[in-house]
Amino acid sequence: MKRARRAGALLAGGALLSGVLALPLGAQKVEDGKKVYDLKCAQCHGREGTPFVKSPEDPSEPQRDESGRAVVDAAKAPAAPFVLPRPRDFTKGSFKVRSTPSGEIPTDEDLARIVSDGMPGSSMPAWKDALAPSEVRDVVAYLKTFSARFKEEKPSKVLDMSGAARSDAGSIEKGRALYIENGCNACHGELGRGDGLSAPTLVDDWGNPVPPANFHKPWTLRGGSGREDIFRTFMMGLNGTPMPSYLDVFGDTPEGREKGWHLANYIESLGAGRPNLQQVLRGSYEESLPSGPEDPAWEKVPPVDFLLVGQVVAEPRQFTPSIDRVAARLFYNDGELALHLEWDDRVRDDADALEVQVPRRFAPPPGESTEPEKPYFLKGDKQHPVELWRFEAKADKVSSWTSTGLRSKPERLEGSGVVVSSASYRDGLWRLQIRRKLAPPEGAGVAFKPGWFVPVAFFAWDGSNGDSGLKGSVSTWNYLLLEPRTPKLAYALPVLALLAAAGLQAWLLGRKKPGKP
Repeated sequence: MKRARRAGALLAGGALLSGVLALPLGAQKVEDGKKVYDLKCAQCHGREGTPFVKSPEDPSEPQRDESGRAVVDAAKAPAAPFVLPRPRDFTKGSFKVRSTPSGEIPTDEDLARIVSDGMPGSSMPAWKDALAPSEVRDVVAYLKTFSARFKEEKPSKVLDMSGAARSDAGSIEKGRALYIENGCNACHGELGRGDGLSAPTLVDDWGNPVPPANFHKPWTLRGGSGREDIFRTFMMGLNGTPMPSYLDVFGDTPEGREKGWHLANYIESLGAGRPNLQQVLRGSYEESLPSGPEDPAWEKVPPVDFLLVGQVVAEPRQFTPSIDRVAARLFYNDGELALHLEWDDRVRDDADALEVQVPRRFAPPPGESTEPEKPYFLKGDKQHPVELWRFEAKADKVSSWTSTGLRSKPERLEGSGVVVSSASYRDGLWRLQIRRKLAPPEGAGVAFKPGWFVPVAFFAWDGSNGDSGLKGSVSTWNYLLLEPRTPKLAYALPVLALLAAAGLQAWLLGRKKPGKP
């Protein structure tokens, strides 16, 4: 009996093994890719390759709401409602980043690159550190099963990347002229911050908003920020979006590709300045403080960038923040400090606002190396209130408040010492200057003294992104430091020492007797 069972098991195992070996290699990859997809990708893209509800009239099309947007299927793609832009619908066979002509399907290499590198500036992560190269290939094989286009079509060509123009001042200037001549500024703005007149109206093929790229933030460019990546994106366009193919505009010729390289060089130049990320904003002494946010004096020092993220601690939460950093500069004199802030915002809106937060009371313990306990970074707490300097675009001014927590009602802080505030909005950029007394009246706010590390945090609202109340972008605590003035004697000492040395040498030479060595 045992021999019979063993023989039966061997026969069954042999049949199973022969069945597996009989499967074509491609089928094995698809099955393996499905396992990876269901585990890693389905939460956003849906188990059927689409994050949208199918239309009852036409299952090949998504169901749309009153505004024309595709309705997200939260049951099959539970993460899709919380990301922007919405995850890609694979059933259409339409992919943004490709090396193939506009409207055509991508190559396997294109798909593998996106799976591996992700989509910067979106919720699509890079999987190259989590998936083996073989798993990436398997996922690509499975993705292609969602659309019949991959069986019926072949790419007509792959972009010729040769003939790259050298990135120099001349090429960048030609690229700038092409940028204006071809209407790139209509969507991306005069200076490329994504604030063009058409920006608020742009939607993808599924009716979802697709804000144009901000070229000053190269780390957010969907197809990559390298010169070759930018060239490919401009020349081939982004399927499913309003971004056209400039290969169709310039022509698939050496001259046309040269124009594409000039344009790529110009776009790359806009994002040349990487964020200057630090935890401490240092302010130097200036007898005369700048008169406003556009004062050229602010250009004397590079800004320090503080990163912001969506507020997700309490409802209403912001999962898709549009303000992700604040650039800050700081000066002070004997009586006031001047704080200069900049942040990108594609559309000026009356609901735009920014809040600077410092502790209500803060002083380093005398003779101790530790600092006082900081308040909760979101509006403070009952034991540790905070002072808020709140700028509102609608009022075009800064007001002072005190707060003891996210759910508390802020109280107006009279006489806190915010004496002057002014703001400007131009080319997709807010600029704000706040001048504040170093030592306000007793009980009217925190005092600032040279050498003190005073905590500072930010809360920003983009009205066009639906921000209000607790829904916005926040930072954690950083620090403001008024650097102690260098005594004037410190500058004179080297000169005095040099003069003393020269005088001593002259005296020694004068004492030397003639004729003696």
